[in-house]
Amino acid sequence: MLLFGAVGSGKTHLLCGIAQELVRQGRPAYFSKCGLLVQDLLQAKQSLCLPRVLKKLARYEVVVVDDLGYVQQNREEMEVLFTFFAERYERGSVLLTSNLPFSKWEQIFRDPMTTAAAIDRLVHHSVVMELNLPSYRAEQARKGKEKPTGETQPSEAKCRRRCGVLRYAARRFAPTRSAVHPTPTRGGTYRTSPAPRSGRPPAVP
Repeated sequence: MLLFGAVGSGKTHLLCGIAQELVRQGRPAYFSKCGLLVQDLLQAKQSLCLPRVLKKLARYEVVVVDDLGYVQQNREEMEVLFTFFAERYERGSVLLTSNLPFSKWEQIFRDPMTTAAAIDRLVHHSVVMELNLPSYRAEQARKGKEKPTGETQPSEAKCRRRCGVLRYAARRFAPTRSAVHPTPTRGGTYRTSPAPRSGRPPAVP
């Protein structure tokens, strides 16, 4: 799942909600800022243990990579990031947020061929979404100045409705195990999760 949008539009919040719902379903998920993940991969490459780190990440059914493109990386760092995406391709799912459209991804990977190869792998089997929303942080700050003290927190009913939206998104957009290589259980057998449910999402005020 690829999620695009401006700063403060709720990209990270949405993917964290989906990942949390997957964990509640017993499906392992891993979250990392893109910059930190790149540094870990680069350090592993320099220590000649990159395959072991990639194998460790492969244990997670879903890896959330947050804020791709916010911090400029050098070519060596982008090479290990591309290696990670290539290893995850059709083996495990990636949930990714970015404020840069595909047309500007050459700024990230610094090479037209590498950029095209990365996009090709990421968009295959994926859901691409764009949040055309204003910054909720700026809006909260504005409303906080307008409302009396003690009225800035959302109501319990509103929080429940938003949690319902996140659960719907997890069921609707989360990948099933049948979409990747099957995962063995402790007994040595294989199991898959049911396909995401269809239907309309709960309304949000």
